[in-house]
Amino acid sequence: MNKKGNRMKEHVKNKRFMNIILTAAVFILGLMICCGYVTGHYSADDYNIMNKGYNEYSIVNNLKEGRPIMFVIDQAALAINMSYDVFIILTVIIAIFFTSINVVMIYNQFISNISIHSKTIKLLLLMTVFSTIFCFTYIENLYFVESIVMAMSLVCYTIAAKHIVATGKKNLLIGALWATLAMFLYNGFECYFVTIIVLFSMLNHKDERSERDKTIIKNILIAAGIILVTVVFNMIQIKLACMEFHIENNRVGGLSQICGNAIYILSYFPEIVTDTMGLFPKYLYAGILCALCTVSLINAIIHKNYESIANIIILLPISILSCFAVSFVSLSSFGTGRLCYGIGMAIGLALLVPFIDSFWKEKTIFTYVWIFFAIAYFMGNAYNYMDIIHSHKQVNMLEKEEISQIQQLVRNYEAENNVTVKYLSIVCRDYTKGKYYPQVKRKCGVTVKGTACEWSCLGTIHYYSDLRLTKAKLTSQQLEDYKKRNTITPYCIDNRLVCTAFDW
Repeated sequence: MNKKGNRMKEHVKNKRFMNIILTAAVFILGLMICCGYVTGHYSADDYNIMNKGYNEYSIVNNLKEGRPIMFVIDQAALAINMSYDVFIILTVIIAIFFTSINVVMIYNQFISNISIHSKTIKLLLLMTVFSTIFCFTYIENLYFVESIVMAMSLVCYTIAAKHIVATGKKNLLIGALWATLAMFLYNGFECYFVTIIVLFSMLNHKDERSERDKTIIKNILIAAGIILVTVVFNMIQIKLACMEFHIENNRVGGLSQICGNAIYILSYFPEIVTDTMGLFPKYLYAGILCALCTVSLINAIIHKNYESIANIIILLPISILSCFAVSFVSLSSFGTGRLCYGIGMAIGLALLVPFIDSFWKEKTIFTYVWIFFAIAYFMGNAYNYMDIIHSHKQVNMLEKEEISQIQQLVRNYEAENNVTVKYLSIVCRDYTKGKYYPQVKRKCGVTVKGTACEWSCLGTIHYYSDLRLTKAKLTSQQLEDYKKRNTITPYCIDNRLVCTAFDW
């Protein structure tokens, strides 16, 4: 009995050690791919937080938006007087660490449910899970300081899913508690919660098709119920915070807007899956998904085994379409990478599905084609990360140059007109090209210039110059003057600087 107990303890110890090694390896890989973020960078929201300060930003941008734990983190940074540069770097490093934990948790869920003896296949599985979680839309999550709570939220949802797919009321209760914590960390990953539950349900019932389908439906309904309850709690928190700090809640629409929002979502859906918000080469995403589904279908027909293609047909629509659930109520942040996480995951999920059926056991042409796709996507996704982050770093350099030119413009105007420029007036226009510097190759949410966003323009100017301006609206006469000029180039009029921002 003692020998058996000792063997169990040794097994648990070895498993923990292996998990530490795997997490460290994934963490290092994540740091390398996201090196441009880790070594210091500035997002549009970073300029905003540096301009507003931790306290105002934590209230307006976190409590108001239903992220009380991020509010606490901001307040902690304020309490210890942490520099913004350190805060920005530290949050992304911790986010990559928690994301690495999430990768290993999902990897272990596969290992626990399928028999893999080949180290090569285990490595391939780990690479595929990495590409699924560190998908191309996740690069936008890591762009923000809120990446820390986003990553924690994903970990909590994964833990919740593990408990929900297990049996027993106790597991259901524990899963619901983890899901609640996930919601209060970041209220934007409900699509991930539903998708990962479906994936884990397929893993747990891979040999029982009828039982699997019933379980998937049951677990989706459970997840939907939990999401509904946690959303209500989150909305109550938002309402209380808005009342306490006397701020307007303009992030959530009413039920009357659902029909209009649905039409809007449907009209832009084809563009989102073809352009992928600029976060992946145009048409490549749809092309890869079509290729994977075609290969799976051909393999299913040849071998008369339709399990993998059936799983793909179930999983991918859930992952992609669930991204838009929150947008039916509010179009805030619609079409951004952080709300389209399920879209980014889809290629990785399609690659993971054949692992459920142990596709490598029978060495066929499909086996090698699938291995090629998994390796190619892993490498292509990593390159895509580094390419976009390189463009983002280029944007930071160009922002500094642009503000230097704006400061020179203001100083020359002041000297020529014997006036002190005290105000910044921002006019918003619907002109997509104005969001980006023309010399920057990748055009996406991560490479928008700080001066192009209404909420970050002032902060960008303050960070890179000694101009100390206050926001003020243009008078009707000044607005007429702006329209006559028909320009998006900054200029001065009376005692103010006029800049153009662009609809987000």
